[in-house]
Amino acid sequence: MNAAVIVFILAVVAHFELGGGWEHRDHEVRHHDHGIRYGDRVIYGGPPFLQFLNEAAQRDYIQMVSNTNLSLGEELQQLHNWAKKYSLQEQMNVYIRNRMTLMEEVKRNVTELIKFLPKVMEEAFEIRFDQNRTSREQVEGIRNLTFTHPE
Repeated sequence: MNAAVIVFILAVVAHFELGGGWEHRDHEVRHHDHGIRYGDRVIYGGPPFLQFLNEAAQRDYIQMVSNTNLSLGEELQQLHNWAKKYSLQEQMNVYIRNRMTLMEEVKRNVTELIKFLPKVMEEAFEIRFDQNRTSREQVEGIRNLTFTHPE
């Protein structure tokens, strides 16, 4: 556990929360389970029902969630309007509720992780700078920290 892990977690969460997903630029991609093709890209993430919509609906969705000039409220309003246009209000409401629940869980988990960070960092530095340990013992001691503090 370290600050880089926390930064990585926050970056991934922010990326997906802003409508992003795993994206591959690959002209040769032919089979893309749960992904949607957008130009030369295949985008993973977003609501699962998106993959069953026509290309115009997918393009509209991607343009909305990719628009960095929209506030969160404006984006949500546009998403609701989009869902209404394609008769997907209930699916969109469920999707948004699930995303909010996930984000609350991530927030709780990261907050809990941060609480342990000072203690774990102190233990890691004690192991690393213990002059009575060999390099191998230091590595093993650090590795054992992940077992004593799996959170």
